[in-house]
Amino acid sequence: MRIGNLSGRLVLVTDHGAIDVEEFSAGRFGADPQAVYERWREFREWAATAGTDDAAPFRPDELGPPAPRPAPPKAASHGRGRELGRHKSYAEMGT
Repeated sequence: MRIGNLSGRLVLVTDHGAIDVEEFSAGRFGADPQAVYERWREFREWAATAGTDDAAPFRPDELGPPAPRPAPPKAASHGRGRELGRHKSYAEMGT
């Protein structure tokens, strides 16, 4: 199984179709595809037990990005901060 964003709702994508996560989990997980990443470990444990009987067919063009609002990478921001500090030092030195 994979996760997906079907018309703005979090779904599990199976060989049989898509399962609406909010509905199938009885509200344990919401419909927002981005929110699941904050509870990823818990979600994966739940998803491993999800059946595929209620999967509904869908068209691939209905799928959106599984992470519609990805967080910026932490490592990249740290590196830029160090570089900016270094450049400031050079500017202060008059070079």
